[in-house]
Amino acid sequence: MKEGKSKKTIVRVFGGIGIFLILLSAFLLLLPYIINLGPVKERILTYLSQKVGGRVNFQKVDISYFPHSLVVIHQPSLSIPEKVTGTLVSATVSPEILSLLRGKIRISRIQIEAPNITLMLPEKPWKKEEKTKPFSPAFLGQLLAPVLGLLESKLPNLAVQVEKGKLNLLEGNRSIFWFQDIQAKMMLPPEELTIDLTCQSNLWQNIHVEGRVDSRNLTVQGQVDLTAFRPHVLTRYLALPIPLRVGDSQADLKLSFQTDGQRSLQAEVQGSIPFLTLRRGDGKLVLKGGKLAGRLSMEGD
Repeated sequence: MKEGKSKKTIVRVFGGIGIFLILLSAFLLLLPYIINLGPVKERILTYLSQKVGGRVNFQKVDISYFPHSLVVIHQPSLSIPEKVTGTLVSATVSPEILSLLRGKIRISRIQIEAPNITLMLPEKPWKKEEKTKPFSPAFLGQLLAPVLGLLESKLPNLAVQVEKGKLNLLEGNRSIFWFQDIQAKMMLPPEELTIDLTCQSNLWQNIHVEGRVDSRNLTVQGQVDLTAFRPHVLTRYLALPIPLRVGDSQADLKLSFQTDGQRSLQAEVQGSIPFLTLRRGDGKLVLKGGKLAGRLSMEGD
């Protein structure tokens, strides 16, 4: 008699598990259709728009579970008045299945395809009479520590990839700086943050940035390679109140740097200057075929 009851209990347990799995599978299969339903989609967009203080939109969402879990958001867009507008061809998010089963959302990878972002530049900093803290290795550590801590707690081991990006910086209705063909890869902590980025710009022909930050001791290592850097584009925007101005110029630069935690900063720059134009009043001086080499060392606070 007891043996019969035990068998019935086991059958009920496994039957309940089976029904749960069937319902869960049905829900997962229907989830993309639910999200893309007009009323549901509108509520999601309204919630997101309220959170960012602007307008968020997307065309549709696709979800797949095999062979890997993927959420593909097609043609998302963002608009915050007088601050930023942006569109993407798609954003692909890879959540961790085991974390979802535990009731937590943890993302392992994000791939952003063809972002096109426009940012409004703030007021030029020298127009405001505010005291700024001087730069130092310790100050850099104070900036990095909370950011790395937040990334480690919220988005550990997240890999981010950006393909064919564009960024436009505006002052009023005028484009000041633009960046295109942005290719970037970034891996977030727990152990270290790494970044590899290339792009073209009106500031240079090409830039390649490699960097690594150890979140345990806040050491930073990096290298920046600049091809056909145009310093006059930057100085023209800055319009610093000095009599000597930089005219049409071009330089190829390689900058390497590293910090020993918050104790010291070492940097080295090497490069060539095909031509450099200096202007003062109506006069100008053009230098050609120059070489550049220098080192910087900072200690303590």
